[in-house]
Amino acid sequence: GAAQLPMLHASGLRGTGQVVGLGDTGVSTSSCSFADPNVQVPFDDLSTSHRKIAAYFTLHGDSQDGPSGHGTHIAGIIASEATELGVRGNGVAPA
Repeated sequence: GAAQLPMLHASGLRGTGQVVGLGDTGVSTSSCSFADPNVQVPFDDLSTSHRKIAAYFTLHGDSQDGPSGHGTHIAGIIASEATELGVRGNGVAPA
């Protein structure tokens, strides 16, 4: 569970080099957990430059989820990383 995350992260298990697929309601790409000020979100494309989002494909062209949306919540559990911005906690695989 979540209590083991600090131990796993300290041992170097942070998800580096891993790609995770998520099918849900979308992701709030402007969230500090996923935003990249230097690279646009790769909507309907693939990017190896964005710090968190390698690709964002949609079925109906919906390119966002609210900050309290289910997809944002699940993506945050998986891969959020914003502690440098003063946000408490990281996802399971924040690297």
